Amino acid sequence: MPTAIGFHCEDGVVIAADRTQVRNGMVESRDHQRLFGYDDEEWGVAVAGDDADAVHEELRSKIRSYESHSDWEQAPSLEALGRLAGEAADEHGAPLVVAGVEEDGDAGIRVAYADGSTLDETQAAVGSGTESALGQLEALDTDKPLPAAAEVARDVIATVAERDPATGEAADVWTLENATER
Repeated sequence: MPTAIGFHCEDGVVIAADRTQVRNGMVESRDHQRLFGYDDEEWGVAVAGDDADAVHEELRSKIRSYESHSDWEQAPSLEALGRLAGEAADEHGAPLVVAGVEEDGDAGIRVAYADGSTLDETQAAVGSGTESALGQLEALDTDKPLPAAAEVARDVIATVAERDPATGEAADVWTLENATER
């Protein structure tokens, strides 16, 4: 299983996921998209499951349905995104990290586990490299401006790849600024 991470930094949040696709112990691709960011809607998701595309489409569908039933012209709050992400994670057995806008306008992250449960975290990792990634995040200074924090995320994924054969070195990274920084 690949690895996805997320954490708060000085002026927002960062989420990242590696690009390796492993099936039956064999690397199928080193260029599989697991991170989907929507700058115009201010939310993104990093999937640590084998079928990231299906999880992404399921979550998008749930968000469109939510928006059509709640008269919103913008993305749901992070609280609602977390619930929807939990449903998608449960349906596909794929843990994920979702980033979005909290009710106060600042950026935040939620972790959705494969059993559908969700947690509000400041640092998160899911997938086969969870322990290694969390250990690094706890040891590193992640309270940096977004560009430097994005590099920290890439470095964490690359280091996890050295210890976890299901995690690849290449990572996609998506960032979201706090409202006070926009």
